[in-house]
Amino acid sequence: MVIPASAALTLTERLGRAFVLSVVFGVSSALVGFYLSFVFSLPTGPAMLTTAGLFLIPGGARTLFLRWRPGGGGA
Repeated sequence: MVIPASAALTLTERLGRAFVLSVVFGVSSALVGFYLSFVFSLPTGPAMLTTAGLFLIPGGARTLFLRWRPGGGGA
């Protein structure tokens, strides 16, 4: 899955931290996705994908904040 790596790279610029965050995001999205799939009788793949997609929200918010703050890099 590419989503955990993308989410990690939006939160940090250091490669080592991005690796660690990516593993944490991937494992936790798999575990939570499996759990939601079991409890609510959902398909496992989409449950994992949706859970992994939730990790993109903080990085997206950080990117928007940094882009649109005064003196930021936005257009």
